[in-house]
Amino acid sequence: MYFTGLLTSYGFNLAFEILLILTGMLWLLLIYLYREELPKFLGNTILFEEFRHYKLHEVLKYIIHKSTIPAYILIFTEWFALYSILTLVPYVLSRTGYDSHYIGLIFAAEALCYSAMQPLIGYLLDRLTGRGYLLLFTSYVYTILLYIFPYHINNVQIVSLIIVLVGVTSAPFTPVTMYFYSKYAPKIEKLGMTMLITWGSLGASLGNLLITKIAQININLAFSTIALVLFIFINIVLLLLWKLNKNV
Repeated sequence: MYFTGLLTSYGFNLAFEILLILTGMLWLLLIYLYREELPKFLGNTILFEEFRHYKLHEVLKYIIHKSTIPAYILIFTEWFALYSILTLVPYVLSRTGYDSHYIGLIFAAEALCYSAMQPLIGYLLDRLTGRGYLLLFTSYVYTILLYIFPYHINNVQIVSLIIVLVGVTSAPFTPVTMYFYSKYAPKIEKLGMTMLITWGSLGASLGNLLITKIAQININLAFSTIALVLFIFINIVLLLLWKLNKNV
């Protein structure tokens, strides 16, 4: 009872919000101070220096030639399904009568286990410098805080939009993403992890937004139709297209 009272106290909420703001300010400060590190995982995409002098159709032709589009969309659907399930966990618990503050702690622990490994994996894959690793790690501390934040303002949709901004700076630790990174890393050159992360983060953001909205109406529709059926269908179609593309 004391622990529950502590979580619901004004002082705890105020301290948590201050911590969230300070962490976000630190994250932005690190981005400014170490902005020369950003091209290593943000700059070398089709939107930045590597292709900025090319026409759009030339960029698309390059990507298609490298056979990476199926990889990107597969990663999009994987992260979409993963984050949809992560979003549904606290919702299911709330419908079974669990206290919302305990649900927040469970969801935070779930996010912590998933997120804590990613900066380490990203460091090993991309060989970031110490400053780049610090920036990456700080971004994930911020993400963990954002996972808890909805249980204090009841606005998962807004938080999901912020999460995708943080997620773009992360490194994935999911089966499909890791497989395609190891397969395409020698081919896609400077596109590297950034494009994979960007597509994955987009899927994660949409997964959070759509599932949170639909789950308020029908949890079976949210999970079965959106997260499961769509994920399986798109993966099967894209694997077939990918195989045909390799045989051409």
